Formats: sequence, structure tokens, C-alpha cells
Amino acid sequence: MKYDVRSISEGYCHITLIPETDIERKLVVIKDEKDKEEKEYTFEVHYGNAIKYKFGPKAHLDGIEVEAYPTKVFAEYIIEPGSIGNS
Repeated sequence: MKYDVRSISEGYCHITLIPETDIERKLVVIKDEKDKEEKEYTFEVHYGNAIKYKFGPKAHLDGIEVEAYPTKVFAEYIIEPGSIGNS
């Protein structure tokens, strides 16, 4: 899975998940509410990885707001003190 992370302001960004394989393309298709609940943790891991990739290992997902869930979200993140991001 590739990630497109665009910083909006300090602590806020847009994350787009870009599936590369058939398995990843199937993952981002939500069939119903139960399917969404079952996949929620997996998406949170991907969002967290995207934030760490963009802002460094001490950056953590703090919350998300749905745009076009699960592929596009508005995310809030925090960076632990004393860390430097990769942006």
C-alpha cells in the first residue's frame, strides 16, 4: 500500500491510501457496516504508518475524520517532543 500524505497545518494532514495489489484493492472496498468494523484496525495501522513515513518515527495518529473512508481521511497527529519530522 502506498500513501499520499499532505500536510495541512501543524498536526493536521490529508492521507490517501493507494492500493497496489488486488488484495489491497479488495481491502479498501467496504461491503457493509460489519465489514467496515472488521477492517477498521487495519486501516488505522495504515494511517499510522503513513504518518510515521511522512513525519518521522515519533509521530502518532491522534484521530481521523472521514472524507472518502477508507481511502481518504483527514487526520490529526502528534509528534513526541524532541523529534524531527521527515517533511
